[in-house]
Amino acid sequence: MTSTEPSRRKRRFLAEWLFLVAVLLALGGYLGYSRYQEYMRIETLEREHLASHAALIERTWSLSCFWLIASLPASSATCPPGGQNGTDSNAPIVACRPSTIP
Repeated sequence: MTSTEPSRRKRRFLAEWLFLVAVLLALGGYLGYSRYQEYMRIETLEREHLASHAALIERTWSLSCFWLIASLPASSATCPPGGQNGTDSNAPIVACRPSTIP
């Protein structure tokens, strides 16, 4: 055994470890990037899904409110005192029927 063989063995050992660390970092970076892309794809799909559900609920709710207001008796065509523009904050929301329904 010469004096250069242990140093050569050390360099080879160090090179193998550096190669292993580089490969593991590259693999970790690739996996992290792919997981992030998957996360963003799922988030976009969920946002679109929630937006479509919100639009559906809004359409359904507005139609329900329209028919509820349209079915109120004609005697509720005027606002009672403390109704829509009054000071009574406990007055029901539909206590005042609008004169025209859009």
